[in-house]
Amino acid sequence: MLTLKINTRRNWMLRDAKTDTFHPLKAYLNFADGQKQNRTLWWFVSLMVHGNLILALPAALIYYYNAPIYILPITILGFFANLVANMGGMSIRVTLTSFFTSLVVNLAMLLIYVL
Repeated sequence: MLTLKINTRRNWMLRDAKTDTFHPLKAYLNFADGQKQNRTLWWFVSLMVHGNLILALPAALIYYYNAPIYILPITILGFFANLVANMGGMSIRVTLTSFFTSLVVNLAMLLIYVL
């Protein structure tokens, strides 16, 4: 049984230098995988943010800023898609992606109609 490698120095010298590049998708997936133990917390955060902030957004936009009525089904669709993803037992990647997508879409609608 050979436990010592005699030619380690030569193998070390032949290795290629790695260049680290930033990949936003890989960084997001690593973040999502790291949040696996916090699934319940993310479910509650998603439910509270959607229920208290996001679902009130169309009413304010329609009443104060004369936004069109089609923003209401977009918001409701995002809420229920997120609710089904969380309660349906989807992976944490799907849960976080649906939450952040719904959040970004609703913030974009807010910026479009307020500015």
